[in-house]
Amino acid sequence: MLEFNIAVRIGLQHGPVLVEQDDLFGDAVNVAARMVSLAKADQIITTRETVSQLPDDLEQMTRSLGRSWVRGKQDEMEIVEVLWQEPSSLTQVVSTEQQEELRSLLVARLILIYRGATFEVMPSSRMFTLGRGEKNNLVVDNDRVSRSHADIQFRQGKFILADGSTNGTYLLLDNGARFFVQREEFTLHDRGIICLGQAVANNSPDLIRYECIQA
Repeated sequence: MLEFNIAVRIGLQHGPVLVEQDDLFGDAVNVAARMVSLAKADQIITTRETVSQLPDDLEQMTRSLGRSWVRGKQDEMEIVEVLWQEPSSLTQVVSTEQQEELRSLLVARLILIYRGATFEVMPSSRMFTLGRGEKNNLVVDNDRVSRSHADIQFRQGKFILADGSTNGTYLLLDNGARFFVQREEFTLHDRGIICLGQAVANNSPDLIRYECIQA
């Protein structure tokens, strides 16, 4: 690999899968895909759930990277790196307690304002959901909005908006920059406007104003 200067990112998850027409489906597949997205070049990322299935000698060749929300899971999962390089080439990792302390210093909370109602999302909050469905934390009753349109999670010191909709999510930042997010993630910072399923327009009643409040 090194000879051709190719960097590989690997994500693993243990669990049952559904095989259908030469393709794999299921919760384990979704979590494995999430682990791949968390991995950096030349890094193997998995979960504590998977590592617990390893023999003791192999389990010792891992290190915890802390807990994180994983899309589709109700509770946080412990993220673990599988160590395969020489110790001198590895970056030292601070403890979980230190990580949480640093994260709380970066962003204290996220404020969302929609139709006069205020919603507060804290770093300790579970996944905050947005969409047309009545079970969402913030309901936007518009035909262009998917039932489960997007969610907001606090990961690695940041509030992350993850779109999973048909029509996408539009954002207008306080500095005038505009973004369109569809089936991908966007890091919220400072303040701006979120609009589900349609471009941000001044006369729209469905604008969601947000602000990241610093500690």
